Amino acid sequence: MRGVTVQTTPGSQETLTFVVRLWREADAAGQHHWRGRVERVGTGEVRYVERIAGVTEAIEHWVTKEGDDPRRP
Repeated sequence: MRGVTVQTTPGSQETLTFVVRLWREADAAGQHHWRGRVERVGTGEVRYVERIAGVTEAIEHWVTKEGDDPRRP
């Protein structure tokens, strides 16, 4: 399991941990697509994704919700 470390204030850290599950599903035309489930450990919050990029978006949602924008240097 891997966590995302968020700097909250100088000298302190908070760790957010996620469980990511990915699987492939076929649509009516037989095309396969990735689907997934991202769970925030500790709170039990879950987000479902319909593409791989959705995993990053789900994690960014929780990280920015904690007050830290991951796009900020």
